[in-house]
Amino acid sequence: MTKKELIKAMDEGKTVHWHNKGYICYRTKCGEYLKTFRPNSHTIGIFHKDGIGMNITLKDCFIAEKPEFIAELI
Repeated sequence: MTKKELIKAMDEGKTVHWHNKGYICYRTKCGEYLKTFRPNSHTIGIFHKDGIGMNITLKDCFIAEKPEFIAELI
């Protein structure tokens, strides 16, 4: 997955995971791109403030086969 594909998927509200289904990547209503580990709710931003660096690896991102309800995170 590319950075552009990741952003597009999150903007479209698709369920995007990082590494495994415990991690979910999403865009908030305020426009922030975040990654949350669901078992303990640990959340960090996906992108660094410089807009270049990332706190995730793109090759480990994937879109879920079935959409999941993530409103509790947003």
